[in-house]
Amino acid sequence: MVYVIYSTGTEFVKIGIAINPVARMRQHQTSQPTTLVLLAVADWPDSAERRIHRALRQHRMRGEW
Repeated sequence: MVYVIYSTGTEFVKIGIAINPVARMRQHQTSQPTTLVLLAVADWPDSAERRIHRALRQHRMRGEW
């Protein structure tokens, strides 16, 4: 599944893939000072995530955000 996680109070979102997006968000939350919110989940193939990352690459801030 492709997911979008938002870091509250910022402009940052993370787009990724996971079998269980809620569990993945919880993993990310442990290392984040802001609250994370799961904005969207889509049952799309992994290739969709790669296409999204390519389309938005000029907006990448740091690492995966």
